[in-house]
Amino acid sequence: MGLKVKNIRYYKSQPWGSECDLLLGFYCDLDGDDKITIDENELSEAEWFHRDEMNVEDDGISLTRAMMTAFKERKHPL
Repeated sequence: MGLKVKNIRYYKSQPWGSECDLLLGFYCDLDGDDKITIDENELSEAEWFHRDEMNVEDDGISLTRAMMTAFKERKHPL
């Protein structure tokens, strides 16, 4: 299920939820079909966006927002 990916690269991490949890951020490349199959117990929708269509600014706190900003500005690890 989901997407097949390759070339997984670690970006960074941040504390998440309780004191023992950690959120990890990774970049990867699509490996094959771009059809999204979601687990509806986890997500209600999923979409593809071109980086120029992304409306996001880094808030200095959120790992997800930092990754989206880096991707939009082409500053993510290749």
